[in-house]
Amino acid sequence: MYNGWIIYDEKDLKRNHFFKNALVQNARKLDMSLTSMVKENLLHGVKNRQHLVTYNGKDVELPDFVIMRSRDSFLSKQLEYLGIRVFNKSFVSEIGNNKANTHQYFASFGIPMMESYFMNVKECGQNATFIPYPVVVKCVEGHGGSQVHLAANEGELQNVLLKFHSDQQLIVQKLAPVIGKDLRVYVLGEEIIAAVLRTNKHDFKANLSLGGTADLYDLNQREKKLVHKIAEKLDSDFIGIDFLFDSDGSLILNEVEDVVGTRSLYQITDIDITHLFMNYIYEVLTN
Repeated sequence: MYNGWIIYDEKDLKRNHFFKNALVQNARKLDMSLTSMVKENLLHGVKNRQHLVTYNGKDVELPDFVIMRSRDSFLSKQLEYLGIRVFNKSFVSEIGNNKANTHQYFASFGIPMMESYFMNVKECGQNATFIPYPVVVKCVEGHGGSQVHLAANEGELQNVLLKFHSDQQLIVQKLAPVIGKDLRVYVLGEEIIAAVLRTNKHDFKANLSLGGTADLYDLNQREKKLVHKIAEKLDSDFIGIDFLFDSDGSLILNEVEDVVGTRSLYQITDIDITHLFMNYIYEVLTN
């Protein structure tokens, strides 16, 4: 019997109650146990020249595997040093949860992306004259469409920068040719589970949480090849890959979602992603 943890930030645990419980139930069907853990209650470090993890200040029996639903690559790495298989691996978390890391890494493989610049808020203000407007300004660690702003010119950019803390790291990107529309592709291991087209007629951001709508999308062979290439370069377990559209309809990599939300899958399909995910984890652990 395999024993696992599913780790959430405290603020995220309640609002992901359905997804967490479904994973727990599907784990039981495979004779596996899955225990919820709050990230803030985990203390990790080094003691007696060894890696250490405690929970609520006490020693705890370590699991065979961890489903990491917190965006903390450092904690994931600590667990890996302890010999625990983490889904997703720390490298996926490191690349996927920092938009600058994502673009810097995938530029090495010729993946299509928008023109992008990496800088902090102060550097952005100093280089505002040289930026190719209109641009989208994002905090590198934001998710769900948060801390994403549009600036049509230098004056708007300076106003946008006031919305960020002075030490925040940003990615500044040329606005995509097609706005208010993006594509999320769910990938489990090497298998494409589904592609969801998200559209918002009232905002340049297509996130469902911001009023977007969702429809299933059929990927062509060229698009599938691009998706597989991205997933293979990450060696990911379960991710969402978000794309924008170029003027000719081709895909442009926008983000990789390590802790990917599954709301749209349950809204428009009968796919039980928690069942598929737990079966995937079982196969990885037993092979």
